[in-house]
Amino acid sequence: MNFPYPEKFTNWLAQPGFQELSSIDAAAYLGGYSGSAWSVQLENSRFVLTNFGANVCSVFANDLDESMTTNLVVGFLDYLKTQGATYQLKNVTTDSATTLLRTTSYAVSMEGQPVMNLILTVAAPGGAKFQVALTASKVET
Repeated sequence: MNFPYPEKFTNWLAQPGFQELSSIDAAAYLGGYSGSAWSVQLENSRFVLTNFGANVCSVFANDLDESMTTNLVVGFLDYLKTQGATYQLKNVTTDSATTLLRTTSYAVSMEGQPVMNLILTVAAPGGAKFQVALTASKVET
């Protein structure tokens, strides 16, 4: 929820449990782009967080319950609705018999203007390197 707000995002990263990865370790999560990555261990969760400048943030995690993760994303979108946002969802990929990989894209708008895209990809346990990848990107207008 802090990603669209740079000051809140910076404060969130400074809390205990966030350890910035070395550039060598971060490279595995950055896909050839420059940016930063953190190993995060909070009370009930562990994940890797990446940030590509001020416009893109991703979370990678394993061992998560798919319905709980989807509910968290929808909860975040519902929170944005309380701030005046609207969103549309689109299933980007269909279930694959081999990987059970599903991707859903959410386009978020404020006052009719696109402001953010969220992309949630969920794989069956053991079916991919990461079970969940969530990427938020700001839309520059």
